[in-house]
Amino acid sequence: MSFTQDQTAQQQGNSFRNGINVFYLLISGLATAFAVFFRRSFGGESLGINAVAAIVIMLFFMMAYPQSGGLSLFFCLWWGALVLQRLGHFYRRLRGIGLHSRFDGVTWLETLMPFIGSSLARLFEVAFCLFIGTQIGARDAGLSQFFICGGIGLLLKFFADRHIDYMQVRQLNDATIDQQAMVARWRGGKL
Repeated sequence: MSFTQDQTAQQQGNSFRNGINVFYLLISGLATAFAVFFRRSFGGESLGINAVAAIVIMLFFMMAYPQSGGLSLFFCLWWGALVLQRLGHFYRRLRGIGLHSRFDGVTWLETLMPFIGSSLARLFEVAFCLFIGTQIGARDAGLSQFFICGGIGLLLKFFADRHIDYMQVRQLNDATIDQQAMVARWRGGKL
């Protein structure tokens, strides 16, 4: 009986984890739809599955708003920006410049004004998307909704990435403490 309960709890935990992973993929895809314009120097794999998710999301918006010419134009511009980002990656590889494979890029705003920092620059990306989305609402409802959702996606991805970074640093700190304790036990002859 307890085996069945453990198995059910494990399945529920796995389905929750899968749901979180799908949600993160969706917000990463939505963020990637705008990040190719806002950032440069992406890692080799950062635009892989996220770009596929961005394509699916953009196609969904284009089907939801078939009268929107702005979404079609954005989709074409996005493809051009994606190709340029990939060419930049291959150029950096030829020059021997190595980046982490999943690096999300450096914001142009941070490059122009390094004193504002990465976090504030990424929050400006969110504000820019929300501002554009509210300003073009009367002209193109589909593109407006897409920009607003993009701003929300960028914001959610910002917070999710910060939390992931925090958890990784915490795991590294815990591993360091465990290692130091094990060395102390070994030196004390208790191991």
